[in-house]
This record gives sequence, C-alpha cells and structure tokens, in this order.
Amino acid sequence: MAYEFRVLKQAIRFHRLVRMLRLADRKLKDQLVRAAESVALQLSEGDRRSSQQDRLCFFNRAHTSVKEAQTALVLSEVKDPVVIDLADYLGAATYRLTHWRA
Repeated sequence: MAYEFRVLKQAIRFHRLVRMLRLADRKLKDQLVRAAESVALQLSEGDRRSSQQDRLCFFNRAHTSVKEAQTALVLSEVKDPVVIDLADYLGAATYRLTHWRA
C-alpha cells in the first residue's frame, strides 16, 4: 500500500480553491493565496523530516498559516461552504498534527 498524506492532499485542494475565488480586495486575496500555499508547503516539508521536533515545527507553521487563511476568509466575507469547510478541516487536522505524540 502506497503512503498517502491526506492532509497535504487537502491542503493542495484548498490552495487551488482559494486561487479561484473572486475577492474585491486584491491585497487580501494575495495574502489568502500565500497563506494557503504556505499550508501545503509546510506540511510537505514537515512530512519528510526525520526528527519529531522538526516535524512538529513545520506542522505548527502549517497550522498558523491555516489560521491566517481562515481569518482572511472571514475578512473577505467568503461564504462558499466548500472553502469554509475545507479550511475548518485543515485547521483541525493541523492542530492534531501539532499535538500528536508517538
């Protein structure tokens, strides 16, 4: 069975969805896209770190970026339930990753 990091897969999906959003404030949209991009990149980098401490550091950064993206969604008044639900999923999943202990 091949390894699949489902949270990363959903982070990539989230990034694609927020890139397609039409927001009035371009600066806020740019910030949202950068935060979504950061979630995927931090998860990817953390996934292959050998030490638990390194992994937690990258997963914590991903969680922080999710919170930033969620705030940008609120500020820009995004109502799309798919985007909102996916952001909520990523928030919960990254929180869990930062509190996982072997």
